[in-house]
Amino acid sequence: MRAWYHRWRRLIGEAWRFGVVGAANVGVNFVVFNALALTLFPNGELKANIVATAFATTTSYLMNRGWAFRHRKTSRIPREYVLFFVFNAVGLGIELAVMGAAKYGLGLTSLLALNLAKATGLGLG
Repeated sequence: MRAWYHRWRRLIGEAWRFGVVGAANVGVNFVVFNALALTLFPNGELKANIVATAFATTTSYLMNRGWAFRHRKTSRIPREYVLFFVFNAVGLGIELAVMGAAKYGLGLTSLLALNLAKATGLGLG
């Protein structure tokens, strides 16, 4: 078991740091979403979600690049950045579909219901 750990410790460390960054940015996403939904976009929760996800995606990329995968130097940062945002945009589309179905299809307009729809969409994405 010890030999296995030494062989895989770099990968285990990356996975752990990646998970920490992901969890932190889920928190960032929800905090920014709720702050925007309560202030700048009181009836535009889907718009607030787009802004919150863009913000969280940017911080996630920077944290992953600077901490989780800092030892993996690459000259393809622009390509990596575009791919990261494309995959996150697909997830955002799923999240918006679930939130839109909850708000416009089911008539759920409370912030709590939209947060639950957001969490569901985030999980599906």
